Amino acid sequence: MVDFAMFGGSFDPIHLGHLHLIHNVYNNTRYKKLILVPLFANKLKEGYENSDSQDRLNMIRLAIEDYKKIYPNDSELEIIIETCEIDRGGFSYTFDTVNYIYENYDVNSKLGLLMGDDLLPTLTKWYEFDKLKELVRFVICKRHDKIIELNDLNIDSEIVDNVIFEDASSTIRALVNENKEFSTLVSPGVYDYVQHHELYRS
Repeated sequence: MVDFAMFGGSFDPIHLGHLHLIHNVYNNTRYKKLILVPLFANKLKEGYENSDSQDRLNMIRLAIEDYKKIYPNDSELEIIIETCEIDRGGFSYTFDTVNYIYENYDVNSKLGLLMGDDLLPTLTKWYEFDKLKELVRFVICKRHDKIIELNDLNIDSEIVDNVIFEDASSTIRALVNENKEFSTLVSPGVYDYVQHHELYRS
């Protein structure tokens, strides 16, 4: 039996921090199939409009190809791109996407749900949280140096000992817009794509 985990985000653009996190999850948890779910719109970042969905998907595909070269020993890892939230349009609730994953993939054990520890304070306010927490194991990634407190959330969870990357996507967009170097933050394929398609320039 192969365990699945779901990793949702804007991926605008996908960067080396995302790839390193995937590498950590693969090597330090039981998950060998990772479903990347690029969202259509981020309810937590209202006022910011994501880049074109096709551009983001193309960059994710390029990053996955680069991943195989950066981490050649992660041979048993399968990374799957799931476009259900983009296809759905608008804002999507994690609960709905998790149910979609169960309905459309051969998930035989509890689905892992990757999330940043910065979201823990608002977790109980998520749509259908009480039902969601019965469906998933929260795989919590560090976003800062503070000690992660689960308090009384009463959730099935594990903490990934990952390298902390600040909001690299917004940093990359700003660097590109200012015509500054950003090649150390993204994989080669993504770098070439951003340059060739002149993304993130005002």
